[in-house]
Amino acid sequence: MSNTAMQMMEMHSDAMKGMDMEAMQECIEACSACEQACTMCAGSMAMSPEMAMCAAMCQNSADMANTMMRMMLRPNGMNGPAVMAMLQAMVVACMSCADECEAMAGMSADCAMCAEVCRQCAMACQKMMDSMLAP
Repeated sequence: MSNTAMQMMEMHSDAMKGMDMEAMQECIEACSACEQACTMCAGSMAMSPEMAMCAAMCQNSADMANTMMRMMLRPNGMNGPAVMAMLQAMVVACMSCADECEAMAGMSADCAMCAEVCRQCAMACQKMMDSMLAP
């Protein structure tokens, strides 16, 4: 995440009370990387019928990652239960996409890279959830 975005988020610290800003920054960065990797991966296999499921999962994960990132960048609209539900959905989507991409990795180097980025995003989302549950 850019220094500008982080500085702007720090200006809204009242709205971000109780949030682990380091975990949030890691999660935002992981979601950004996931969106990019999934978009590239889906684009590289769009014309391959045997990879249609993988391409669709990548597109869905890219869209979800973008939405998750944007939710976290709206400090005044931060709603704990909604963020938690979205983080849980991200973990499931990223792990499912990673599994599908891993299965296709022999057909596309993009899939191997995408699988790794999706797993990293799932871990960052899990870390963010854990930080929200911590007392």
